[in-house]
Amino acid sequence: MTPQQFAELLNKDPFEAFTIKLTNGDAHVVRDPNAVAVMGTRIFLAFPNDHWIFIPLRQIASIESLQAA
Repeated sequence: MTPQQFAELLNKDPFEAFTIKLTNGDAHVVRDPNAVAVMGTRIFLAFPNDHWIFIPLRQIASIESLQAA
């Protein structure tokens, strides 16, 4: 996934919450596009409880929409 592709997910109007699934099996839900910063090779993701992580883009295995099918 490129930084541009990830930024497109965040800028979608209306925004749709999604789950980032990583190659190590971890998953992180993005409900607020303002809690994410896209950088050159990684993203910064902040959580409501003052927890945050950096995720290398190369470790993103998939993106799944939280919209009910």
